[in-house]
Amino acid sequence: MLEQRWNIVGELAAQNIRDERQDANSISWASVVDVVARVAAVESARAEELLNELIRDTGVLSIGRVRETVHFMHLTFCEFAAAHYVAMSLQDGISRLLESYSRFVNSDKAQLRNRLDEVVPFSCALTAPRDRADALSRVHSVVSDPFVVARTVLESQAYEHPIFASWLDHESLLLTSTVESDWDRVWLRRLQVLTRVLRDSEEHARVLGKTPGVTASAVLEGLVQGSSERLTLLFGEVAQNDPVAAFNLAEDLGVDFVRGDPEILVSACESPAFLARAVDVSRSAKDDAFLWAAIFVEAAQRYRMVAWRLRYTASSGAIQTAAHRVSSSEQWSPESPGSDFYADCLTVAVNGAHQLNSESSLQCLLRLPGLVHVGRRKVAAFWRRASIIGTIVVLLTLGVFVYQVVASSPDLDGAPDFLRFFLPVLAFVFLVQLATMGLDAYIVLRRSWFSRVRNLDSYWDYLVRLPWSVFMGLPSSIQRRLRTERQIRDLEALRMDG
Repeated sequence: MLEQRWNIVGELAAQNIRDERQDANSISWASVVDVVARVAAVESARAEELLNELIRDTGVLSIGRVRETVHFMHLTFCEFAAAHYVAMSLQDGISRLLESYSRFVNSDKAQLRNRLDEVVPFSCALTAPRDRADALSRVHSVVSDPFVVARTVLESQAYEHPIFASWLDHESLLLTSTVESDWDRVWLRRLQVLTRVLRDSEEHARVLGKTPGVTASAVLEGLVQGSSERLTLLFGEVAQNDPVAAFNLAEDLGVDFVRGDPEILVSACESPAFLARAVDVSRSAKDDAFLWAAIFVEAAQRYRMVAWRLRYTASSGAIQTAAHRVSSSEQWSPESPGSDFYADCLTVAVNGAHQLNSESSLQCLLRLPGLVHVGRRKVAAFWRRASIIGTIVVLLTLGVFVYQVVASSPDLDGAPDFLRFFLPVLAFVFLVQLATMGLDAYIVLRRSWFSRVRNLDSYWDYLVRLPWSVFMGLPSSIQRRLRTERQIRDLEALRMDG
């Protein structure tokens, strides 16, 4: 039963994807019934029953329009099933597949040119080992697209076949001979594919106990050519398109950008995808927690959107651990210690700013007013506490003085006792209210100051979190802007969590 179903699904996929008259992954009901009837050797009525059972039991196929079209749940299923049928069941399958490939590549219809780009690599990888070398040679003689060849080599792990050496020589020469001004998206994609294939070949050689002929590090060093400018440009271009590849690039080159050239990372943080990846990497960087925190603070001081994203990122990992070691008086959060990732970065970075040398590119920490060195922060905190305590003492003294004046006033000699007591209490309560208002004003100003120093707009930060009832009472222009801010915050939160 399983083999029969595999044959049905494979033949359906192969017929569909090799037929230029059919849309990819859209098969007519009549064609499907004919294939089922032929493979299962049954009548049409029974074939329809078997088809419905196949759809119900496997979930690979689904009905598009009732009794009109059938399609695979995803095009990848169709491509893999077709490749499996070509490699395992179709006589001279690779040759017939490559004939279709050549016809499609030269077609006037754009949708046909890439239809078999995934089927060819899958088919070679699924071919029996005794026939694989011949299949790869056929692919080498027919296929000229370097990306299809790379996928074929990668899927088949054909690192000892001439197709790999030929492709590698061609791609390495093309990449190294391209000037920096022509490093476009296609060039970067070629570089990423090349490094991925080379890394897999290195792992393959390691498992077999062999020495790889060419390594990704050697190719990348040839691209950089010892030039820091080329390295910076290369890393920045890769970081904008593929943050994971950017970190792999640094690893392949043996370059520690965190310690050696953090300016590259600061500039790259403007990319949301790179920032998200950098935050993930920093969570496990126990030894570099301060340096990562300083990089994030520098980026947030330059780019307000970076500050917003870090503000709404959950704090965890090495930076949070380092922040919790700092005393509460040195925390950089206007709410509570560890309230957000940005606050923890500021706490760790500012309290470790003495580790920065004068030639460091992370200059924002040296510009924060009066908050660079821990000792100066402690002095500033002492004077703030002294001013608050002094205000309270002055108010209490003033309250006692008023009480004494009121209690000894000759105008109250004939007043009732409760009035003689009530007026001093009222005066004292009034003074306490003034003190409370002063403290509230201090807290508001402190929060506003924190937000401004953190490169955040405290007013909009407050409005974004308004209750819906208050939000609806705002002018429509402000509502529109707040909706945008809320969407940014919610999307960034979802992306960071995902």
